Amino acid sequence: MRPVDADLLSATSLLVGAVGLLYGAWQAELTAALRSRVAPKRLDRAPERARVRRTIRGRAVPLVAATGALVLIFLPSAVQVVTRAATLSAEHPVAALRRYDPVPAAFLAVYLVAVVLAATALATLTRLRRLAQRLAGPDLNDG
Repeated sequence: MRPVDADLLSATSLLVGAVGLLYGAWQAELTAALRSRVAPKRLDRAPERARVRRTIRGRAVPLVAATGALVLIFLPSAVQVVTRAATLSAEHPVAALRRYDPVPAAFLAVYLVAVVLAATALATLTRLRRLAQRLAGPDLNDG
């Protein structure tokens, strides 16, 4: 039995595409929140602090959850594809080339896109949380 079939490739592509569309639609809001200015006085930071909190809760956390779920859901299949390809290539390299199947390779390519999306979403969330901490911090010295 093949570890990946056309149905799994289609499902993976569809889900990664949907999450990619969400990420693209929310990118402007994420970027705007990341560009928030840390005013010297804590009281002056309230609007920026609220915007960053909203962006974290409403955009960054859902993206991390969705991309993380995709990576975890399809991880066993990705491991099977890599393991099987490595085993076949090591044991019978010429036979592996003759029996090449583009479906598992395409699945692995789509899976890697999900991994990159997850890493980018997690990095964005981390940067937003650091910014939120700076915005919630004490007044800055005028030095």
